[in-house]
Amino acid sequence: MLETDRNATDVWAKRKQQAMALLGGTMLKMPVRFWDANMLFKGVENAWWRLKTGGFPATNHSSGSHPLFVLAKIGNQGFRICPCSSKGGSSRYIRKGCALMQTNEVVDRNSYLVERFSCTLPASAAFSAQPRLSGIVPDACIRGERP
Repeated sequence: MLETDRNATDVWAKRKQQAMALLGGTMLKMPVRFWDANMLFKGVENAWWRLKTGGFPATNHSSGSHPLFVLAKIGNQGFRICPCSSKGGSSRYIRKGCALMQTNEVVDRNSYLVERFSCTLPASAAFSAQPRLSGIVPDACIRGERP
């Protein structure tokens, strides 16, 4: 990577941190390119999940929604994401009662990470109905072992 590219990347990373610190919980809808690992979003329609994953949710995919969890950032290209569900058995999960960073929203039930239906979302992606940021999940709130 050239020095000028690295400097530009550093500047944008710093601007993103400043925006999140300043706006915090008031910036609930944001373009995908500003997302980061461990962000939790609400309002992703089941029809979108079904189209993106090919199999989630198993039933009632024509209506309703499921949360979206950002598993990891993939360089500047995009994100590894997965749906969340209130049912999950032995899956990793976000524990009930967790206070999310940036918004102080409290998770009202165990939210299982459905990682078997994880997929890649390009940083340039857009939603017709932008999901709402619930907050950033602290690592300590994620229970269970990685698959």
